[in-house]
Amino acid sequence: MEVGKEESLISDIREYAKTFTENGVSSFQNKIEQNLNVWKEKKLNIAVVGDSGAGKSSLINAILGLTAEDEGAAPVGSMETTMTIEKYVNPLHPNLVFSDMPGIGTPNFPRDSYFAKIGQDLTEFDFFLIVCSGRFKENDLWFANIIHSQRKEFYFVRTHTDEDVLSNKHDFPQTHNQETLLALLKNRLFDELNRAQIATNQDHIFLVDNYDPTKYDFEKLLDTLVVNAPSIKKDTLILSLAITTNNLIDEKVKVLKDRVYIKALLACVGSLVPLPGVGVAVEASVLYQEYQFYREQLSIDDKSMQNISERLDVSKENLEKKLNMKSHMVSVSLQAFVKFLSVHVASEGIENVVKAALPIISSVLAAGVSYPLCVHSLKNLLAMCEKEARAAHYDVEIMFLKQHQ
Repeated sequence: MEVGKEESLISDIREYAKTFTENGVSSFQNKIEQNLNVWKEKKLNIAVVGDSGAGKSSLINAILGLTAEDEGAAPVGSMETTMTIEKYVNPLHPNLVFSDMPGIGTPNFPRDSYFAKIGQDLTEFDFFLIVCSGRFKENDLWFANIIHSQRKEFYFVRTHTDEDVLSNKHDFPQTHNQETLLALLKNRLFDELNRAQIATNQDHIFLVDNYDPTKYDFEKLLDTLVVNAPSIKKDTLILSLAITTNNLIDEKVKVLKDRVYIKALLACVGSLVPLPGVGVAVEASVLYQEYQFYREQLSIDDKSMQNISERLDVSKENLEKKLNMKSHMVSVSLQAFVKFLSVHVASEGIENVVKAALPIISSVLAAGVSYPLCVHSLKNLLAMCEKEARAAHYDVEIMFLKQHQ
């Protein structure tokens, strides 16, 4: 851990210990939970602009990790004109909000009164995605110039890329080259934007297949949003994205690691459960809930694996077996979880931050001696989840590629 971050953490632990001493267990627990959940108090708003049929709804659902049948999903296949700003969220992650904007230049929303009629200030949005299925329309380019003048982040997303690839394969079976085709499509869009005098670069243009996030620039789009998210909302975006990329796994693990030392404090108080053969007691339910949070965040929880298995047309059980996954067995019940902890908590060297925090914690918490065990357990659980998430992401991507060959 970086020195500055370590000092900040020790300072936070002192404050929590002070709260415990002065105000008791309940205030101590509430303060920690409140600080851990600050990311839930912020919303990141992304506006999606484009004509009906451009693939906006499917793109929104893909980023939210939803199908058209899920609660909160954007309706797919409807050619109706949006008359108001329609907002969509994943019910499990309501802090990431997508706003489907009404079409520009229609009789109901002419250019000269567009912003007055939609009734929302553009400064309320963190990002803008301008979506097309072929060429960008004149109204798309007009909108891009407006938001560029307001110094807002915007990106161009071209959907239905899979259809272009398939057509090119059919038309040029002997000479088809996917990389060359994708470069050509992106260059055409870039030239189009240059002719419209829109200051941008190719890193702001993304070719996607809304139905397969492993293909083309879909993962790059997510990674770009994370990198450029406002600093005070970055954790909100990272923890609200329901699908994974290699870079997003890195970002999620960083955030989850920062939670370990504080969450471990909560596991030192409450209904303590002795760990057989270990000689200390912990609030096992706190560790168990955090472990479930790791699985959900890294998309290896039961629901995520069920969704993946359905897309691959295999059973969830066979998929987990093929991927050699173990984490689901640990989460079967709290009893199974406690048994796992008892077997896998062999003592290791205590790191600096734990050494520094232990005297502070032990001075106010009777069960403070269990703090190193809780830190160690959470780190091991997170490491197991991270390993499985990376392996699953890699292997599932290969399976998808084989399916589409």
